[in-house]
Order: sequence, then structure tokens, then C-alpha cells
Amino acid sequence: MGLLGSVTERLQMDKNGFVDNGLSPTIFFKQGRHALFSSLTAGYGRYLVEREQKSVSSDDVSLTSTRTKNKDFLIKENLSYTYNFSEKNFLNIFTGIDFNHFRSRLNSHTESSLLDIASKSKPVGYNAGLQYRQYLGKKTDSYVNMKYTYSGNKSKNTKSYLSDDERSDQTSEKHFNYHQLHPMVSLSFKHSQELEAGVRLNFLNDNNDNQGVRIFSLDQLTDLKYRLKGIDFNPWIEYSKTLGENLYLRLGLIYYRGRLKYEDRLKGNVYRTRQNGLFPNVLLQWMINQQTGRGLTVAYRHDYSMPNYGYYNPEPIYVSKNFYSIGNFSLKKATFDTAEMNFHLNSNWTFTLRAEWWRNIIRIMTHQSETDKNVYYTIPENVGKRKKIAASAHWNEKIGIWNTNTSLSLTTEEEKMPGRKALNRCHIVFDTSNQFQINKHIGLTAFFYAETKKKQLGFTKHGTYSFDLGGYCNLIKGNLNINLLLLNVLHKEEKVTMVGSNYDIFRTDMSPKTRAKLTAIWRFRAGKKVKMKNINVGESPERTAPVL
Repeated sequence: MGLLGSVTERLQMDKNGFVDNGLSPTIFFKQGRHALFSSLTAGYGRYLVEREQKSVSSDDVSLTSTRTKNKDFLIKENLSYTYNFSEKNFLNIFTGIDFNHFRSRLNSHTESSLLDIASKSKPVGYNAGLQYRQYLGKKTDSYVNMKYTYSGNKSKNTKSYLSDDERSDQTSEKHFNYHQLHPMVSLSFKHSQELEAGVRLNFLNDNNDNQGVRIFSLDQLTDLKYRLKGIDFNPWIEYSKTLGENLYLRLGLIYYRGRLKYEDRLKGNVYRTRQNGLFPNVLLQWMINQQTGRGLTVAYRHDYSMPNYGYYNPEPIYVSKNFYSIGNFSLKKATFDTAEMNFHLNSNWTFTLRAEWWRNIIRIMTHQSETDKNVYYTIPENVGKRKKIAASAHWNEKIGIWNTNTSLSLTTEEEKMPGRKALNRCHIVFDTSNQFQINKHIGLTAFFYAETKKKQLGFTKHGTYSFDLGGYCNLIKGNLNINLLLLNVLHKEEKVTMVGSNYDIFRTDMSPKTRAKLTAIWRFRAGKKVKMKNINVGESPERTAPVL
């Protein structure tokens, strides 16, 4: 019988005071064939977002300021139970639930008008699943594995809009269900050969009922009653073999077939998107010198990238008086080819050369409203092609008390669509993480990140940098770790430019970024020495709104 556990406390402050606080106790208990894992998270936060946006068109200049106060309270619990029938098979059952209470207040004003939005949401998420693994024979690593996960979410949201002298309330209800089934088999053969194959099946059902508002200037907020249903069928196979002592080969093939149906229950319209494709990949690794870690890896992959699920959402989200974002339920997957070469000079230095060719890339594009030239909106679209060539160097080494993890990348990138092109001749990203271990109990940390200006078809992100400084100490024989970090001690304001046919939109994020973050972790154990393994946690797909 053995017990492992930890308690983590996180606290953040900025110039306005308290930002957030979170407490997370975790326990893993094992006795004989039984193992139980429990993880609880409770947290509360409040943070401020301040932005300034300047819109310049051929016949008008508009300045908009927004200030959003957010408050968030969360309780989340995950449980996992594993029963080992023997050393060669086990059953894992897991479940989880989370309660969230979110409030926000947005104030947006221009020279002549204002918009105030008070939002409140109380979503409840839940998940459950099981995994069974059976090894084949006593002296083999071959096995059959079956995993199933269900996740769901229910929420009722309310928003109160005040636009100049007009006021109206909006309510919306969402009910989301998601099923994932993944059977697979892994076979080991003589002469270091492995074959793996499986199928991923995903089923989605999302019901939404939204009430509109009675405000003329917010004409996009109409009644919506719709459902999204989707299914993905994704068989795959992978073969690998070690050739001699220094060569490793892996070949893979994925088939994707999926469909999504959008039903507008008020207008009776139905839109269907069907997609499929065959995607191979290959990797070859040559260890030139095993002792020094010198080696060469060459890989090629033809693959696809699905839109974030939240990008399908057709509900408009007003982020200021004259600017809103809306989803696109007709989005299709993007496909790409990647060729990459990694040269490991030794265990400390790695050099990478990577080339990418994308089709149907998804970008969040900005448009001027068809009914009001002073209103703009963003929408995700499959817009065109992208090609990219990147060279990077990565250095990871410990020299005395100094431990560094540093990388530098140089990229040439071009995106094209009919009538528009975005070119980055030399985009540079520098990232370094450093630790100075004064003694076995105390140390200092320093982080620096810098990125030059980058153009995309939808927008241009201006150059930025940030510097973090901190210190840590290990107490009680290393079981208590305390870390204090000053985030963004030095930093540059985030700036974005959106360019259209006859307008430019400049946005600056002036939110308080400098924060003090305190993290304390206490680890404990009792009984015999045990190791955590076979832990599954169910999660729901994120609804990321298509907001720049």
C-alpha cells in the first residue's frame, strides 16, 4: 500500500491588486491491484482588459476605447480508478465534473456613442470514460487497447446590453455532447519491428438557443436556434523498425473522413460540409555517435489541420461599439506538407531546417459592414496558400550554477490569396530560459522572449518582447517548493493592424501585464514507494471564439 500526494497554491497580483488564486490538491493511492487518483481544483480570479482602437477609412476616422472587467470562479474534480487483473491487463474508469461562474462587464465608447455589456454565465461540464488494455502473451509487449470518452456541457448565459439610450437583455442556452472511441492494437515482432493500427471515431451534437436584442445599432444580435452535428472517421497505421544499431525508420498512413451538419431551426436551412483525405508520413533517424548524442533526423508529413470548434459558432460577439466577431459554419480543413531535417550536434545543440506548404489556410479576416460603414467585423475563412522556410538553433546546457535553454529561429514566410499577399522576408523569434542554482535550496530564474513584426493575410502583429525575473527555494528535504516570479518586468504593448481595401484599423492592448506570481507546491508520500501511471482525464473541446 502506498500514497502519493501534492498540494499546489498559486497567487497572482498586479498594480491593481489581486488577480487570481488557485488551490489544487492531488492524491494517488495504490493497494495491491487497486489504484485511485483524485485531483481537485478551486480558483477565483478577476482581471482587467483595456484596449484602444483607431479605425481610418477613406472618409472617416474613429477612436474606440474598451475596458472589460472579468470575474471567474471555478471548481473542478477528476477521479480515476484502475484495477489490474494481472501484470498483463487492466481496466481504468475515470470521470470528472466542473462548475464555473463567470461574470464580465465591458464598457466601450467612441466620440459620440457608448456600449455597455454585462455578462453572466454558469456552465456545468461533465465527462466519463474507460480504458481497457490486454497484453498478448507473457513475453511480449504487444497489446490491444480500447478507450472511450464522453464529455458534455450545459450552460445558461445572460447578457444585458446598453447602447446609448437603448437597453435590452439576451439569454442563451447551450447543450453540448461529445463521444470519442479509439480502439487500437500494438504488435512487437522480432528484429526490433513494431506495427500499430487503430481507428478514431468522434461524434458531436451541439444544441443552441439564443434570444436576440431589440437595439437597432446591434442588428447582428438576432434570434438564433441551431444545431451542429458531426462525425469523424479516422483509421491509421504505423510501422517502425530499427535497422542495425544506428538507423531507425517509421512509416505511417492516416485516412480522414468527416462531415458536419449545421441546422438552422428557425429558417429551416441545412448546410453540410464533407471532407476526406489520405495522409502519409515517414521519418528516418541516424545516430552518428551514440556516446555524444550526435545524430540526424529527416522527416516528411502530408497532414491536415481542422478548424478550432469554436470557429464554427455563428453567434456574433461584440468586442466594442463598432466591432464584432462571428464564426463560420462552412469552414473546411487546411492541408499541408512538411519536410524537416534535425541535426543533433551533441546532447546540447540542435539545428533544424523546416519547410511547409499549406493550402486552404484558416485566417481571421476583417471586413467592413455591408449596412454600416462605421462598423467592422472579423470572421474565420479558408483564404489561400502559405509557404514557409524556417531555420532554428536550440541550445540546452548546464555550466556550473547556470542552466540555460535558449533558441533562435529565422523564418521566411509568404501567404497568398486572390488580390492580396503577406510577405515576411525575415521573421525572428528569440527565447531564453535561464536558471542559476546558488545552492541546493535556493536559485534565481530569468526568462526573455522577443519577436519581430509578422504579417499574415488577416492582420499584422507588431514586434514584441517580455522579460521575467524570479527566484525559488526548496525546503523540507525538497518536498516544499516555493517560486516567486515577476512577469513582464519589461515588456512592449501588444499592437495589431488590420488592413482592408479602403481602411486601416490599429489596435493597442494596454492591459496591465506586469504581475507577481507566487507558486507553492508541497509533496508528500506514505507507505511503500509507488509510481503514478495509467491516469486518464476527460476534457471537453474548447470553444475558442474567432476574436483577434
